[in-house]
Amino acid sequence: GLQAECIAYVLQNGELQNGGVAVTAAGNLPCGHVIHLVRPHPKYLKDNIKLCLQTAEQKQLKSVTLPAIGTGGINISPDQSAKGMLDGIAEFVQQCSPRSLTLVRITIFQPQMLQTFHTEMDNRAKSLSSKVTSFGSKVIKTVKKVAKNVSSMLRPSTRKVAATLGFTSWDGTTDAAASVEPSESSEILHLSFFGADKKSLDSAKRRIETIVQTNSKNEVIENAAVAQLTPEEIKLLVAYGRQRNVELAVEQRARHRICIQGTNDVTSVVSKVWEVLNIKVEESRKFESALSLQKDVQWCYEKPDGSYDEFDPLVNKEIEEAFQAKRPKVQYEEEGEKYELDFQSKQERNIATGAIAMVRREDRRADTGAGLPASWDPQPTDPRTGTPQLCHLVTLAPNSPEYNTVTSKLQLRLNIQKIERVQNPTLWKQYCVQKQKISQANPSRQNERELWHGSPAESCVKIYHHGFNRSYAGMNATAYGKGTYFARDASYSAGGYASPDSSGRKRLFLAKVLTGEYIRGTSSMIVPPARPGGSPLDTYDSTVDNVNNPSIFCVYHDAQAYPEYLLTFT
Repeated sequence: GLQAECIAYVLQNGELQNGGVAVTAAGNLPCGHVIHLVRPHPKYLKDNIKLCLQTAEQKQLKSVTLPAIGTGGINISPDQSAKGMLDGIAEFVQQCSPRSLTLVRITIFQPQMLQTFHTEMDNRAKSLSSKVTSFGSKVIKTVKKVAKNVSSMLRPSTRKVAATLGFTSWDGTTDAAASVEPSESSEILHLSFFGADKKSLDSAKRRIETIVQTNSKNEVIENAAVAQLTPEEIKLLVAYGRQRNVELAVEQRARHRICIQGTNDVTSVVSKVWEVLNIKVEESRKFESALSLQKDVQWCYEKPDGSYDEFDPLVNKEIEEAFQAKRPKVQYEEEGEKYELDFQSKQERNIATGAIAMVRREDRRADTGAGLPASWDPQPTDPRTGTPQLCHLVTLAPNSPEYNTVTSKLQLRLNIQKIERVQNPTLWKQYCVQKQKISQANPSRQNERELWHGSPAESCVKIYHHGFNRSYAGMNATAYGKGTYFARDASYSAGGYASPDSSGRKRLFLAKVLTGEYIRGTSSMIVPPARPGGSPLDTYDSTVDNVNNPSIFCVYHDAQAYPEYLLTFT
């Protein structure tokens, strides 16, 4: 395991000094390496992060995932961690011009810490709009997107807090708190003392102090939810207290507490503060539940370029709950716009503009074989065994959204007789296991493609029942290896390899294919070659005709492709 890797490193290299960096194998963790940073200091955190990323670049790693460095046992505050980490990433990109390392993730589990990182990223996103930087437009766009997404997750609780405190004008951006703050004259009472001598003055002061102490009330609320309050929510609480001549002081660093002091109405203010904290606790639970659900199910919407983007976790949870309740439609709000999703047509409609976008549901449990695509129909029962059929072909209705999606990928005119969806749970689960394996080996690469495969009718039956077995698939092509061949362009597969049956009908598969990391193939290859610097078992995932612009792919594992649709045409 990982502990054994660390012990072996220390025995061989000795213990590291504070701020030192070491790289070991990952043990049983699902990644290639673990980079260890020894006791970073807040003052040098930027340099520590930069050194970690330089080490990853030297190892030719493509992605790195960082925790919120130092916020555990080393007691670096979240705001120090956020600033130091983002400074280190920025300096690494600006000064080192990385070629291999293209993806840096920051993983945060605590919702209250998420707010700190969001604020830091939001400030940087705003400044990047007006400054020349070597980050590049892609990095700027990513920073802004993350900041916006986190903001949309946190804003609903702020609106609820405003409503609870009676600030009905709050809309998430309007400074309602500022509009209700009292003037300076109502905040401070100035007393001037006049007397015959100093003794009389001191006596008068003591009497006033006694009256204030007798009538003043002090309450302290200590609760972890205090750390989750946003700056806007703190401002609202302070304004609410000042309306009632009660002062609130919020501490979020060393101690998570709110100190409340006033001469009257303190009890009612304390009650409202607890209402606000309960809102934060409930929102935190919802957010954690949404993140947990996201690991199993993710709803996505189609963008104008045809790619799909994920719904935010809270919206994703709202949609999935409606789906599980078998409601025909669900309405929700995202980024200030209201939408309605129709589960039957799998379409999202912007209620204000009428704009339509396709949606899809990804069952991520399928990555380990635990689930099947939500778009599948129920698998019919085999009358002979009384169990679900091993393979079922579903004919798509012409001009249905799913039918049109498939035909749009052809990019050529065919006289289509029918399109069938292949539902083979065994092949699908085998494919998902292989997908998980290849994704772990290539965490930042496009590992999956939709490709075409033409085949005679008799081979098609074997393929959708048993998969792309090399004994009957890819027999007509061996130029780039002795495996199963797929084409980027439907015209290539439909023209040369989809031979007609006795009725003149041809067949073409649209398949999901795990191409992973590839290299140019040769006719003598029976397996892909080993990757540079790796073990003999660490091979490329596929071979191609042209590494820079591949149009032909050859795979060597039967579970590396799934026959998703079968098109019959003349």
